[in-house]
Order: sequence, then structure tokens, then C-alpha cells
Amino acid sequence: MTYNLLLVEDDATDAELFKRRLEKNLDCVIDVIDSGKKALDSLTATRRQPYDLVVLDLGIPGVSGVDMLNSVRPIHPKLPIVVRTGHDDSAVAVEALKAGATDFVCKTDSFDKIEKTLKSALLSSRLNDEMAR
Repeated sequence: MTYNLLLVEDDATDAELFKRRLEKNLDCVIDVIDSGKKALDSLTATRRQPYDLVVLDLGIPGVSGVDMLNSVRPIHPKLPIVVRTGHDDSAVAVEALKAGATDFVCKTDSFDKIEKTLKSALLSSRLNDEMAR
């Protein structure tokens, strides 16, 4: 199964490296959006869930990551959203999780850890969908 992922990341170099690495290691197609407003518009334009997973940079310009979570959750309550940040700050992680993030990773985490977190979120989402049928 090929997954459709959205990466919300304003750093073009970081986004490209992350995208290449994920596409190499996961069976996925990744769209990259570089601003919070564009991502929010894309995710709230329809009730149809356009992605299997969103990877959201909490420090994205335009709309804060937490504000985006608060806006997207009512429309797509089952959409897995894994937040990423450059700061290893547990308070930020707790705030994001309270706002509806599925999980939290730091940009400085090993890619193996990040990949496992994303795979876990995808698997959990798929199992929940199957159980709901």
C-alpha cells in the first residue's frame, strides 16, 4: 500500500532531505507545503481526508503548529499528525499532544526513531480504520 503523506516544513533543504529519505524507506508519496496557512487551507478545504499522515513542523510560519492542530482536529479527527520541532522540549511536546498530535519527534532524533514513529502512526491509523468497518 502506498501512503500519501503531507510534510509541512518551511526549510526547503530540510524538507527535501526528509522527503527523499522517507520515500526511500517507506512506500509513500509526499507533498511538501512550506507555510502554515497553505497547509491549513489544504487540510480544511474538504472533509475527505486527503492524506494518510501529516508531519507538521511546529515552528512553521503563518499559523502556529498548535493552532493548526486545533483547526484540523474537528474536521479530520482520525488523521494521524506527527509534530516535529528543532527543540527537544517536553513542554512543547505536551502542548502539541494536548492539541491532538498523534506523536512528537525532534528534528535531532535519529532517522530510525522518526521512521519508527511514523510507521507506528500509520499502522495504528490503519488498524483503527479496519476495526471501525
